[in-house]
Amino acid sequence: MPLKGGGPSPLETEDGGKQDEGSEGNKLVSEEESKDVQSAGSAEDNAGKGPENEGTQESGESESVNAISDGGVSRHVGAFSLELENQSRWEHIFLEEDADAPKPEAEAVISGLDRVMKNDGYCDLPTSWVKKISIQKERYQLRAPAGSKTIQYLTSTLELFSPGIKDDGMVKRLTVYTNSKKEVETKIEEVYKNREDRLQRRVLLPLIDRSVETFGKGRRKGLKMVVEEDDRREFHFYPSARQSGGHLDGLIRRIELTNKKTMLYYEGRDDKLVYRSITFDEKQREEAMRSASKTKSGASDAGVVKMAEKFERTSSKTAATDVRKRTYFKTTGGIRLDYHFGDGRITSNVKTFNKEGRVQIIQLDGAQKEDKDIAYKEEFARLTDAERECMAAIKTSDREAEKMVERRRAEEDAIKLVQSIYDLAKLKAEEEETGAGEEEEEEETEYDYLAPFLPAQKRGAGVELSKAEAVKAQEDCLAAMKERLLERAHIIDSRLEEEKAALQKKNANYQRNRDHLDKAEEEEYENFVQEATFRIRILKQRREQHGQQAHEKYRSLIERLLNDKRIAKHIK
Repeated sequence: MPLKGGGPSPLETEDGGKQDEGSEGNKLVSEEESKDVQSAGSAEDNAGKGPENEGTQESGESESVNAISDGGVSRHVGAFSLELENQSRWEHIFLEEDADAPKPEAEAVISGLDRVMKNDGYCDLPTSWVKKISIQKERYQLRAPAGSKTIQYLTSTLELFSPGIKDDGMVKRLTVYTNSKKEVETKIEEVYKNREDRLQRRVLLPLIDRSVETFGKGRRKGLKMVVEEDDRREFHFYPSARQSGGHLDGLIRRIELTNKKTMLYYEGRDDKLVYRSITFDEKQREEAMRSASKTKSGASDAGVVKMAEKFERTSSKTAATDVRKRTYFKTTGGIRLDYHFGDGRITSNVKTFNKEGRVQIIQLDGAQKEDKDIAYKEEFARLTDAERECMAAIKTSDREAEKMVERRRAEEDAIKLVQSIYDLAKLKAEEEETGAGEEEEEEETEYDYLAPFLPAQKRGAGVELSKAEAVKAQEDCLAAMKERLLERAHIIDSRLEEEKAALQKKNANYQRNRDHLDKAEEEEYENFVQEATFRIRILKQRREQHGQQAHEKYRSLIERLLNDKRIAKHIK
């Protein structure tokens, strides 16, 4: 597209004279063009002077015809130059190749358009007259003059905060009201950033007393979401965090109905377990919880009515032998097994044991019978062990949930923020420019290992200590080192016990189901045993190494204290 077109050439007036030339680049219209223009004007004049009985035309059309018949527009159109290569009349803004040879005006226009279309719209436009926008980084990070911004809507209010302005890390808060008067809040949604506890979003629904907290990945125990509402509480977990590392239970969701029921949902377990629940007698549970709160002890399994476990389908087993659900009745001591449904069937096999281990009913295709075979007694013994494992797993989950609740309360009482990677990079760049980094390195080399154990006024080089202060500093320093070494040893021992327990549990499952395992499952078991054995061996080696290094570190600290001038002169 041109920025400016070529101006008309000098035109002849009606009496045969010529107009003044506008510039050197203007051209005279050829005699043939002038004749064509004049003949076209005459024909238009004759057409406009027709008899009145032939009808009249619309006013707008007649005016345009009269304008053309005057010769003004027609002369300008005829004098319009279409020589795109003439740079005195046209300015090129699209990059295009020069024409190889002169062409007629119509062909030149079409060729020029084709070259522009083939250029993928690449345009070499003139520079803008607007100044380049320049915003300082500090002002840009504030996002608003005061670091916060409030937008009022008809039934809601949106508050925006720049990162780091709020002490709790909040960057956005949306409050929704019931009407335009904004008196009753129906929803409060808060968004957080750079929280140490990984909290990202909190949604509060005051009218139904419901709160939803969402956490990012990387939190301990893989906690993803906490939902609380009246007498109901839910914990959601990241599956990837519960299926690796030290948490191999595969728990993805926990639902608590206060004093009524607790439900656990699993995913990706080797034993195909997908669900586990425990049901309470509400009155008995409430009494047990009240007494436990007074004595500050756990309610244990008081008020338990039954427990249940559900399993997904195992492809290597038939539906008639693949257990779908196990129910443990604590009040009667019975155990009920429900098997998976076969293809095209709406009924399944059911097996029921009483507390003595005798099979009361076996329902096979609608038929019922009793059986006292010893094989069922062995099966009942295995089910009794499974019942104890179920109760132990539920208690472990209860303790874990209580710890998570306590930790959330502590985190909200003392909120901590972490610096983002961009802030750290900025600080590092500033330190390099000002040389602060070198000063910190010098301070680190001169770090006083006794400073945490000395009074605040006695810290620093060249400060004299009294005998009591020197003795106390030595004892506290050695006690801290001992506690640290013991804690490290405890961590190694706990990990070793976890690996041993997992291996023992895997061996027990294998011994119970070895007659029904296929080749792939046996290979999976062997691989697990090899890996577990390897981890156990490594942990044992670390424990031995830590024992040797602990004695060396403790002895070297004693020697360092004896050689310290502040301590040595007070200790014989």
